[in-house]
Amino acid sequence: MYRLPNLIDDVAKKAKMKRSQAVEIWDTFNRYVTHSFEQNRCVNVTNLCKVGWTIERRGSGVTYRPHFQLLHPFLEAFALEWRKGTRDLAEKDFAPGEELNFSKAAIRFSNSLTKDQMFSGLKLFRNQLGEVMSTGQQVSVDMELGQLICRDRRPDFVFVASVYKRSGLPIPSDVADTEYKPSATFAAPNASDLAMLRLKGSATGKMGNSSSDGPSTADTYRREGGAEVMSVLPEEDPGDTLGDDDIERAAKQHSLAGRSDFGEGSMASGTSQHPPLSHRKQERAYQEALDRHISDMEGKAAEAIKEREQWESHLGRCIQQERDDMQHKRQLSMQNQEFLRQQMDWNERRRGANRDSYMAAAGTHDFPKLAEIPGPEVKERTTMTKQALKHELDKQVSTNTAMKRMQKEREKALEARHLQQNAEEMVALQQLEHHKKELTKQALREAWGGATRIKNLERAIENHSGVAPNQSHLVFATATGDVDRSGLRTSGSSVAPKSARTPRGGAARSLALHRDEMLGKSSSLNRGGQLISGIRV
Repeated sequence: MYRLPNLIDDVAKKAKMKRSQAVEIWDTFNRYVTHSFEQNRCVNVTNLCKVGWTIERRGSGVTYRPHFQLLHPFLEAFALEWRKGTRDLAEKDFAPGEELNFSKAAIRFSNSLTKDQMFSGLKLFRNQLGEVMSTGQQVSVDMELGQLICRDRRPDFVFVASVYKRSGLPIPSDVADTEYKPSATFAAPNASDLAMLRLKGSATGKMGNSSSDGPSTADTYRREGGAEVMSVLPEEDPGDTLGDDDIERAAKQHSLAGRSDFGEGSMASGTSQHPPLSHRKQERAYQEALDRHISDMEGKAAEAIKEREQWESHLGRCIQQERDDMQHKRQLSMQNQEFLRQQMDWNERRRGANRDSYMAAAGTHDFPKLAEIPGPEVKERTTMTKQALKHELDKQVSTNTAMKRMQKEREKALEARHLQQNAEEMVALQQLEHHKKELTKQALREAWGGATRIKNLERAIENHSGVAPNQSHLVFATATGDVDRSGLRTSGSSVAPKSARTPRGGAARSLALHRDEMLGKSSSLNRGGQLISGIRV
């Protein structure tokens, strides 16, 4: 299992630092986190984790619960999976917090670290921890607040039992059992440190003292006006007096503050008398508290100056690093430029060498030997060659011209054939359309005549009951269109001659003849429709 000592050793080995310095970086980180945790605040370590408290509001009550979570950038960078069922909390669900301040951590929670050392060291711890977790090893790293564990690339954090006791929460069964404690930042002062402070007195470093020789006094301290003030019982010890220098200094301080503890009579007469013992001890306590306050202010000022110097030195190093990078880039550019020039020279030399070798190779053979051929023969051969070339060129030109002319003629013939075919198709289409129209007209004409005869027949049948027997043939003949209208008279007698009277058989025979005639016409109409349909198809 991978534990804290292994982590410290690997970080010290990679960074080539002392193991004690790596231990101090880890201890400083734990002191910072624990200090913020005890103040009910959260600490956000960039690209690593968030430690602190969550707030649960139920009705009018508020419950604080400890919280530790690895941040998403860390999990995604090393392909880790946080425990399931954990939801992302809103910012309002956390207690007030801050980002980890490396300057504050180095100055307040370490003995000798700088801001840069703290920043780079914690980054090394983060990378090493992520690399080990990403391999799938079992990890158990102790911290002051608990243990950071990881199994199969699934990290988790377990708090110690004291965290739950402090907040009054029930202690779970899987609490961490760790004995890790960071080293003390400030140790107790030794004899050399006390000698450097140059303290004098019989009870140095004690809040109250009792003398075996003189009467005892009960001294108590209280805070008044931002300073520690010592109060005593109203007993006086004439043997315990201060020196003239102390009394004079106390009187000057009281006169500067606009107060007087000596009485108006003494001030008017210009004489002085010793103040009571209780006042002298109060003055001494006030002076000591003031000195301590001034010392604290001087320490804070020194810390601020130190932090500023460190920041300025950090900026100077950053600027110098940028300059070095620019100089390095400039040198690389110059080297690249020089190399390109060398390549250009090499290519030019290679082309010159190739040209020389080509010329040398071209001059080694002895063909053609123009010097051996007589002048007239060369001229005659040249003339013949020119004539042959001219003849071939003329032949090619004539051939190309003939081919172009033939191509044009073929195109013209093809276009003429296309135009003739289009004209024939147009004439055929017009004739077909005309024939269709004639057939349609004939069919409509026959249909109209048939419909008219049928209507006349129906009208004659309807009027047959009111017609005399001798006039029935005339009525049916008129309805069918077989009567000779020239023989009818529009005025005079309505009786037809004997030759025009209805033959024997009467109306029944006329109806039979009319039916046969209509059947013949309907068959002719059907033939006309089939003919029209065939033309359309």
